[in-house]
Amino acid sequence: MSDIADFDKLLHDVEALLRRDQRVAYRILKRRFCLDEEDLEDIKADLIDAKRSAVDESGKVLVYHDGRSAGNKAERRQLTVMFCDIVGSTELSDRLDPEDLRELLRRYQQRCGRIIDDAHGHIAQYLGDGLLVYFGYPIAYEDAAVRAVSCGLEIINAVAGITTVDGQPLQVRLGVHTGTVVIGDVGGGENREQLALGDTPNVAARIQGEARPNELMISEATLRLLQDSFDYKNRGETSLRGVAVPVTLYTVQRARDVRSRNEALRRSGLTPLASRQPEIKMLKDAWETAKRGNHSKIFIHAEAGIGKSRLVQEIRETVREDGGTPMTVVCSPLHSDTALYPFIELIHRVIRVRQDDPADFKLTRLQKVLRGLRFPGKDTEDLLAALLSLKNNNFGDAFEKLDPEQRQQRTFGAIID
Repeated sequence: MSDIADFDKLLHDVEALLRRDQRVAYRILKRRFCLDEEDLEDIKADLIDAKRSAVDESGKVLVYHDGRSAGNKAERRQLTVMFCDIVGSTELSDRLDPEDLRELLRRYQQRCGRIIDDAHGHIAQYLGDGLLVYFGYPIAYEDAAVRAVSCGLEIINAVAGITTVDGQPLQVRLGVHTGTVVIGDVGGGENREQLALGDTPNVAARIQGEARPNELMISEATLRLLQDSFDYKNRGETSLRGVAVPVTLYTVQRARDVRSRNEALRRSGLTPLASRQPEIKMLKDAWETAKRGNHSKIFIHAEAGIGKSRLVQEIRETVREDGGTPMTVVCSPLHSDTALYPFIELIHRVIRVRQDDPADFKLTRLQKVLRGLRFPGKDTEDLLAALLSLKNNNFGDAFEKLDPEQRQQRTFGAIID
């Protein structure tokens, strides 16, 4: 793995996994992260020898080690806590055979676990049919609240696809709150757990109790951290049992189509751009080249806070003034496991569909837009439909004959066109 940035991210992801699971087999690391022997040795050298955050066990397992005694592991930090609970679990227990109920809970926990893992959340406890989940632990993320809410919305959609033996879809309630906690060891012996203490988990649990079926409810403390990322509805002040003062609650409806923080900047008014004339000229020259039908690429690299986003916003305004349509694609850590996610999101915008729209509707919109743009019919349709996961083995012969590498190259070509 030659790219330094890629390897730094790999180290971060491996350490996060190790802190969460405490013990990871080398074979699992190699499979999960597609490591060769040299990569694995580099990771061991960094975590075992340099950072001393792990120890080797019998040459087979990597074991997390933080260098502190068992009684000195508490730390104070900001945490976003999510409670997730099945609606009508008591009724389900009465209605279903215990074996059917166990299988239902297994599928529910497994599906939720995958979504939480993808968002880098930490399941602190399985509470019967409920889940207590931390975002911002063991690894702190500046967008922990965004991760929690995105995860909650995805759980609602995923759980709706689980049905009981008598055909009833499963429903959940979710509550999210953000606050300061002290997190550390609770209990003793084999029952020792890492739990967050303070009123934050209690408030999250009470908020979850106020949510309606298939509803995600959040506190104002969490809302302030979401950066215009979601549409929501104010549910007003609510008195929660055991909480001294009323809490303003919000129902999250959907993820908002905000391409980057620059859109919020544009709505609120732009700050003056100073001492950037050479950079602006370079960007505008590239735009003039593009207007003549030639591709142009500009890579802007600088320290955080120096004005990269502001430069991009300036050229976007220039494109608009010239009658062009600027299109922005933004990477997201929430979708790091989804290949070409920024372009999937861009295609959704172009064909005017939402992520949660039915697949048949998305396919119809894609076909209509491609016809309007006069793209080569079946080939381009199949490539983009496959990228959007819209077809179930209903592809043309030409597409079926392509090997994975050819499909990838053709897909890149279709996106660029």
